[in-house]
Amino acid sequence: MNLRTLKGEAAARWGVIGLLLLSPWPNAMNGPAYAGALFALSALLLLRWRNAPAAPLARLPAPGLFGVAAACFCAALLWALMQTAPVWPASLAHPAWAHIAEADAAISPAPISANPGLTFDALMLLTAYGLVFAYVAREAADPRFARRILTTVGAACCLSAVAGLVLFSAGDVTLTGGAKTVYRGRLTGPFVNPNIFASYLALGLVIILAFAVAGERSGRRAWLWRMERFLRSNAAPAGAGVVIFAALLLTASRGGLGAVLAGGAALFACVFVRNWRSRRASAAPLTVAVAIAACIAAFSADGLGSRFSQSAFGSEGRAEVYRLTAAMIADRPFAGHGLGAFQDALPAYYDQFRPLGKPFLYAHSLYADGVAELGAPAAILLFAAVGFIVIQCARGAVRRRSRDRVFCIAALGASAAIGVHGVIDNPLSLPAVALAYAAVLGAGYGQSVSRSDATYFKAAPS
Repeated sequence: MNLRTLKGEAAARWGVIGLLLLSPWPNAMNGPAYAGALFALSALLLLRWRNAPAAPLARLPAPGLFGVAAACFCAALLWALMQTAPVWPASLAHPAWAHIAEADAAISPAPISANPGLTFDALMLLTAYGLVFAYVAREAADPRFARRILTTVGAACCLSAVAGLVLFSAGDVTLTGGAKTVYRGRLTGPFVNPNIFASYLALGLVIILAFAVAGERSGRRAWLWRMERFLRSNAAPAGAGVVIFAALLLTASRGGLGAVLAGGAALFACVFVRNWRSRRASAAPLTVAVAIAACIAAFSADGLGSRFSQSAFGSEGRAEVYRLTAAMIADRPFAGHGLGAFQDALPAYYDQFRPLGKPFLYAHSLYADGVAELGAPAAILLFAAVGFIVIQCARGAVRRRSRDRVFCIAALGASAAIGVHGVIDNPLSLPAVALAYAAVLGAGYGQSVSRSDATYFKAAPS
């Protein structure tokens, strides 16, 4: 490997790290301009990957499973692309185009998507997430890079939390210094939506907890030794965890709380299962998890208490949105309304006698959103692609040695946090959260198999 190749590899790695650090600013990279920029940057990663001295799959664990996941993911991407093509007959084209055709009879055939422009933007973003995951998964064969990825995501979450606390203390203002028009009294940081910001903070907190409970030492009291060493020798991560935790409470997000509890439960479950397999089972992980849940409930009584007094499914117009989303899915269960086109498809289902109080950009459910936009078959393929990767991370969390399984455990905790929050919201609707999750999942997948495994490194083709 020559010096030029080494510089190129280093530049690509630092590019990913810089992208993860800057992704929360501003407004979590939300907007059409960011979609094109992220796609271009991820395409450069693909070119760097292709020009690497080793074959693209040479450093991927379980390449067969990766191939199945990639096939499912690419099939979903292909269907999203087909949704934008104006080649579909009236029976499959979106009904919105039929109304336009009444004024212009020349519009036939038409796209499946209610808004092909939004679908193409969402397609670029989804492709970028997949390419970032694939690049990180390959490069995370180096545990130093995997650790750097998790550290970067944790640092980005901490910086966002600090910014949010400063803005909240300064009178609950926005980044520009102006007064908030929405979500007053709730910490939003560089984001606009406090619920999505809470999910982003949950990722950082899960990473810090993973390093705290999964260290190099093993034994009956290893969990206590790791926690003590983490608190004494790693003051910066421990302080970052406190800052993120404080910011999370001030978001007053029920979904964020559920995400932290789910991620923490997944972390401690991995530790418990590993100890049980080694016949060193202990009630300590469960005790620590219950203590964390009690602390969250005690310190967030004022902010979250009023929020929990309302139904998560009935407040803020969500029950109405869920009803309308169900109607959208029932009308087009297989074709969908177009990836990313939910906001343009929903108004057609508004009840004119009971309109919603505010516009909704997504279904407030990750799973319902996917089915409504892509259709059930493509949505199942997309979720299955992520599920295969999570399964491989679960294998690594149980089978890898203590020093290396922290990455798999962090990926599992992040998946649990996103999955639980996704029931009542769509945390992956903003690029910052989706990029962070893709990177953490890639780091876990890259470290899910020992480097001594015969399937891990393959000889580069001659």
